[in-house]
Amino acid sequence: MTEKKKSNTLWIILAIAVLAGAGVYGYMKYFPLEGPGESDKATVSENLLAKAQKAEQAGDTEEALEYYQEFLAINAQPQDYKNPAVGTVHASMGNIYFKKFKYAKALEHFQKALDHALQHLGKRSQEAGERWFSLAAIYDKQGDVKKALEHYQNSQAIQNKLEADTTAVDRLILELEDYLVNVKLNSKAS
Repeated sequence: MTEKKKSNTLWIILAIAVLAGAGVYGYMKYFPLEGPGESDKATVSENLLAKAQKAEQAGDTEEALEYYQEFLAINAQPQDYKNPAVGTVHASMGNIYFKKFKYAKALEHFQKALDHALQHLGKRSQEAGERWFSLAAIYDKQGDVKKALEHYQNSQAIQNKLEADTTAVDRLILELEDYLVNVKLNSKAS
């Protein structure tokens, strides 16, 4: 090989190496060196949440539950428990199980959603009021009237504090109170 051909070959090899290096550098963002960072975790969490909500809206509750579970697995660490979406995901899962008449699973997720709201949003937050209401509905469906009434009253107290419309919860409380009065009257009559 002549000197000129060797020189051209070296330039070609150098050019290929530079281009390959630039290409690898461009793809490095897809291969984090230190594992997923907080921004990567947030992006993955947001994507899972969007997929879950889309599946739920499409009526594919099993797929939605899978995405919600993946979201919770990623956000399971105690410091991530502050993520406001954690409570929302538990509430969404509770709603799915409630509609499937799987009250024990619904109760578990509504309780976790309430715990999250109480710990991170405050015991007088709108979310806490909604979570108390959801728990009350579960207890009501299971026939535990006293617990249902207690939780509806907790929800009502928060709604009153927030000056929200309490018509629905007021009606449910009256129905349960009437039921308890009728049960007492019937037990005395027997």
